[in-house]
Amino acid sequence: MRVLPLLALICLMLGCGREPHDAFRTVTARDAIAARIEDLESPEPSARKMAANALGAMGRPAEPAIPRLVEALEDDDAEVREEVAWALTRIGSSHAALVPFLIAKLHDKSEETLGTAIMGLGRIGPDAEPAVPFLIELLHDGDPLTQRLAAESLGSIGPRAALAAPELREALKREPGLRKVAAAALEKIVPETASTSK
Repeated sequence: MRVLPLLALICLMLGCGREPHDAFRTVTARDAIAARIEDLESPEPSARKMAANALGAMGRPAEPAIPRLVEALEDDDAEVREEVAWALTRIGSSHAALVPFLIAKLHDKSEETLGTAIMGLGRIGPDAEPAVPFLIELLHDGDPLTQRLAAESLGSIGPRAALAAPELREALKREPGLRKVAAAALEKIVPETASTSK
């Protein structure tokens, strides 16, 4: 009888015996991002918070979610707003509305959080001017890596970070890695005086 071989062939073609998830197409990153964006509309704050966290964890690939996340900075729930702001920072947004949030994160005990906040302010650029005094403090008192990150962010803020010029000139006398970053920052902040400060 040829029934059994025929059944076996049909089963093979239909995928009999596979795991259930193999019968469906793999969810793409785009689908995952779209699903999380949709979750930002949930009536449950916990679901919105989880959605923002998931988008932040995706990093730069979640850039299509930035416009919706920026809207979510106005969420009624404070914890959701904080998670959304952090997600935007991790994704790489340069939205000026993140500045107050990132300034608050400059006091975080976590080195990873602190570093991410400093770099986030640098990405924002001139609009991060309110953070300049806090970055100066980190440039003066931070560990070597924090000092370099602070100097780099001050340079990204540009002429609006002129208040930091004296501290950056002092940094030119410190360890070589910091000297190089401080000199580059000074060139962006006060180009006419940077060359005489080297």
